[in-house]
Amino acid sequence: MTQSTSVGDMTSAPGSPVPRGARPLAATGATAGLVLLTRPQQVLDAVAPAFPRDRAWLVRALGVRMLAQHAAVLARPAPALLRAGAGIDLLHAASLLPFLASARYGRAARVSAAVALGSAVASRVLAGPQRRSPGRSQRRSKRGSQRGSQRR
Repeated sequence: MTQSTSVGDMTSAPGSPVPRGARPLAATGATAGLVLLTRPQQVLDAVAPAFPRDRAWLVRALGVRMLAQHAAVLARPAPALLRAGAGIDLLHAASLLPFLASARYGRAARVSAAVALGSAVASRVLAGPQRRSPGRSQRRSKRGSQRGSQRR
């Protein structure tokens, strides 16, 4: 296995490049998801005691989502999956915006949004720069030259 020196570098794996740090990040996310799934009330008691007990199913649902997302990255730690996971985490954080100031849900929303944003940033950094397919850039340059000729 080739050693990597920076976060964005890739290590070699059979079949495809594996971003260094992707598996530890995914293992952490999967573990957090498993804890949310199996111990929602204990997490709520520690993190957001004002959260309604009858809504603990939301914590379990988040646990399922996190477990599935991070298990997929553990199984196939490809840059594209890391980017997709980052997008999912950003959507999750955005969905919590209406609850940030809530007396009942605010603390849980702030903690969950912060975790999601941290995961999204880490996933995106680990994924490295997005490579464009040669076909896309050729189509764009072709369109640009056509527009330039139309303006004349």
